[in-house]
Amino acid sequence: MSENDFNSDLLEEDDSGGSLTASGIAEYIRFNCCPRFFKLKFEGKEIKKRVWPEAFKPISPLLYGTGKALEEKKVAELKEKAAEYLDFTKYDPKQFGKSGWEKAVDSMNNLHYVIEAQIAGGENADGRPVLLYQVPMKGLIGVWDVKGIADLIAIWPLKGGKVKVRIFELKSSWKEQTAHRIQVAIYALLLSQELGALSSRVELEGGVINRETSLESLASESLPKFKLSPLIQDVQRLLAINGELNRIRQTPIKR
Repeated sequence: MSENDFNSDLLEEDDSGGSLTASGIAEYIRFNCCPRFFKLKFEGKEIKKRVWPEAFKPISPLLYGTGKALEEKKVAELKEKAAEYLDFTKYDPKQFGKSGWEKAVDSMNNLHYVIEAQIAGGENADGRPVLLYQVPMKGLIGVWDVKGIADLIAIWPLKGGKVKVRIFELKSSWKEQTAHRIQVAIYALLLSQELGALSSRVELEGGVINRETSLESLASESLPKFKLSPLIQDVQRLLAINGELNRIRQTPIKR
């Protein structure tokens, strides 16, 4: 996704209650955790139009097109070097109307199956990963239902019946941002909840691929990586029952 892909709503338009999108949470982070920004997003379309319409306009088609073209180029580079490439766009919620996010269950079940198969298959001698592209994910974090689409997931089989799984965001920016990492941490949390008994066999990691990332090698040590645990803790605190987003939700907006 491009660096401008933060235009996604915090909530899906047809949702009610406490359902957030991963890109929307990242957008809130990018806006310096502004309570008013979150509240306006959360209150729905009508209040957006009245109070702060300019902040909720979609991104320029030109900017989106530039970011999408870069993403496709990066994916093409990765695809030709992978041990296997699996395209999860068949689970894209936008293809299935209001019930589209139900397909995220199928997506995550298939992701679980792929990880399990890689564990059973043993170490790959040439060190090339299996790549999964555009993986819809959904689950509960704290008191919020959260959904989103992980840009890229790489799986490297290891010795001893284990695998290394690294979740990547693809960005057209020149520099990695905290908001990008937050998105990855959200997907890591959702996946860790899905793994269940497999958790002890999975080394879960995160990374951001941007304009400057070299894709000469798909060895795990050659691709971007950051420490997940502090970001995961931040996300858990943010979405907890006593977390900042729940506090903002329960506070009336000042007009």
